[in-house]
Amino acid sequence: MTSAFFLALFLFSMLPAAAIASGDHHERSYDKHWSKKEWSKKDSFEKWSKKSWAKKENYKKEWSKKKWSGKKCDKKQKCDNSLSIPLYVKGGKRVGKVTVRLDGGDLKVSYKVNEGWYIKQTHLQVADSYDGLPLKVDGSPDVDAFQYSSKHFTPVKSADFTISASQWPLGTDLYVAAEAVVITKTFGKCKQHSAKSSHGKKHYSKKGKKDYGKKHYSDDDDDDHKHHDHDNYGKAKELQAWAVVEKFPGQALAGYFIYTLESCDSVEKSVIQFSDAIYTVKEEGPAAVITVVRTGNLDLAASVVFTTIDGSAVNGADYVFANGVLDFAPGETSAQFEITTIDDTEVEPVETLTLELSNPLGAELGQQKTATLEIEDNDEVTAAVIAIDRIVPNPVNEGDTVVVYVTRTGDLNVDATVDFGTLDGTAIGATQCGAPATPVPFDYEQVGGT
Repeated sequence: MTSAFFLALFLFSMLPAAAIASGDHHERSYDKHWSKKEWSKKDSFEKWSKKSWAKKENYKKEWSKKKWSGKKCDKKQKCDNSLSIPLYVKGGKRVGKVTVRLDGGDLKVSYKVNEGWYIKQTHLQVADSYDGLPLKVDGSPDVDAFQYSSKHFTPVKSADFTISASQWPLGTDLYVAAEAVVITKTFGKCKQHSAKSSHGKKHYSKKGKKDYGKKHYSDDDDDDHKHHDHDNYGKAKELQAWAVVEKFPGQALAGYFIYTLESCDSVEKSVIQFSDAIYTVKEEGPAAVITVVRTGNLDLAASVVFTTIDGSAVNGADYVFANGVLDFAPGETSAQFEITTIDDTEVEPVETLTLELSNPLGAELGQQKTATLEIEDNDEVTAAVIAIDRIVPNPVNEGDTVVVYVTRTGDLNVDATVDFGTLDGTAIGATQCGAPATPVPFDYEQVGGT
């Protein structure tokens, strides 16, 4: 019994260990299985991340290409019809520039000064001739009479003007007088801050000493000081500056420059030509009205020269010579000029002259740059009448030769002939007057023959 008891006790004591060992085995198996799954998931997640990153990179590349392509396209299409002229102060120092450009129907004029300079005033005049620039008696520019100006209580770095260019055709040379009053910035003690900055730190110079005439700053206050710059504009010396290419007579500094109105290639052009190839007018009038048309870009003014050229119609005999300039206002699509005819009593065929357009300004000529004017005659056509005008000598002596003059009246526009001969009277033919002669010819417009 004792032996059986101890055997049972031994087996019972081993049971938990076996159970625990068995449990540990299952737990390790689950852990191993779970780890594989998790690792697989982790691996899949990393693969997904790589794909996602690749997509992101591809998207960035494609987006960048498209964006850059768009920029290149815009840059290619940009039109530059601007002209920049340096601004000079006395002594020839360059302090900025003035830029002029045509933008649609507007002229844009921009002043811009270099670093360290500011604009207090500007005066600007734009004219289509030198005479349009206001000058004093001594020939110096009268800036107070300039059409455009600006004043800046707080000095600025740039100033802009927009002027309507509709009154000037493309190709017009504009005389631009651009003056400015400029100052160079000076630094003094900070008036907008206390002895300490907004961050509570005392201002100091790079040398750590008090700042006399130099810019204050603190490490943490740079942006704030950049904004204010501590400028004492009121103490700055004002200088006159001009955008100069040609100087006014007797002036050391003041001058002007010329800007030619030019349109961008991408802008639609204005086209001028005759409305018809052939115009017709009666000789007795009224005057022929010739129409010239304009198509395309009508934003600006334009002009063209017209003239007449002799054909079968001759200046002074059949019509009055005409020559001049046709002006087109902005938006105007047609203009006219007249040709006066000269009425006469001659019977004539239809006579013609040539009309011609040339020297367009603010436009180009179309295909119909020449035309024909036909002048229709108004005189009645009458039959030609041929008659003996006189006989010389008359009377005659025996043996003398006589000349018989024949005239033609009426329609002289065609050639004609007439037969002539003699009839017996008291004088008998063949024995006293000779044989009949050949017909008398009459050429075009010829009135007499023998």
